[in-house]
Amino acid sequence: MNRLKKQIQWLIFILLGSISSLSIFYGIFILNYNEKAQTLQAQITNYHTVIDYFNQNTHALEHYQQSVDSLTHIKDSLVTRIATEDQLPQVLEQTARLFQRQGVQVLAATPDVNRPAPVQTNGYSQLPLNWKIKGNFLAIAATLEQLERLPIQQWPVTWQFQRDLKTPGKVLVEFQSRIWLKRKSNNE
Repeated sequence: MNRLKKQIQWLIFILLGSISSLSIFYGIFILNYNEKAQTLQAQITNYHTVIDYFNQNTHALEHYQQSVDSLTHIKDSLVTRIATEDQLPQVLEQTARLFQRQGVQVLAATPDVNRPAPVQTNGYSQLPLNWKIKGNFLAIAATLEQLERLPIQQWPVTWQFQRDLKTPGKVLVEFQSRIWLKRKSNNE
């Protein structure tokens, strides 16, 4: 009996030791697992924050890309309406024809190449064109309004109207218009 008691005591001791070891191991494993789980949860939360940030900024970038595309389209359409120095005679001829179609007589048309307008950007500058025309006031006003619709856009900047004392119903107009001109660089 004594022996049985001792064996039972040893079994209880081994059982209690095993349970203690298992609970210590389990406690360490659970604590370690909890720490890893919390670290993983923090990383997942961080990734979700980053994903949300990128999703929000993706929409902003799409909006900016649409704006860039729109501005690029506008720039491309404007660049086709900028004259080169070689096209200057054609610009003067097209403008003179526009006036003549409206019954307006062109008395003088000269580009002011010696005095370009002060705006100059990336090889582009505004070139003043000086005009002297004669005709009916309404025809002249309508034609001045149409200048912006020519293939090479120009717009009137200053003008001076005078009544033509020699021809009743007619006015003399001296005005300056401007066009954008791509200047040739020294390399071209």
